[in-house]
Amino acid sequence: MSPATAQRPLAGAAVAITRPAGTGDALARRVRALGGTPLRLPGLALRAAEDAETARRTLRAALRADVAVFTSPAAVRYAARLTPLRFARACVVIGVGAGTARALRRAGVAR
Repeated sequence: MSPATAQRPLAGAAVAITRPAGTGDALARRVRALGGTPLRLPGLALRAAEDAETARRTLRAALRADVAVFTSPAAVRYAARLTPLRFARACVVIGVGAGTARALRRAGVAR
């Protein structure tokens, strides 16, 4: 492997990025930096709930649950915009992945 190939191991490759719309930018930049061509194919788009008051009321009820699971940093951000994330003391809060765990810590959830 030549030094140029080692620095651009994705040269000539197309990489499908299936992250939700608006969340694949860093990955696309990395693919380009490694010589590849990013193909953005988002499987879904993230957006705030249409009925913010119902979402807020439902989230407040969830703050008293036994377990709360966040599946993405975006889920944490949207929830934190609705109401402070102050869970019941006994609630186990789970963040799927390191990015989600960081987002929970930034939102003041330290469990």
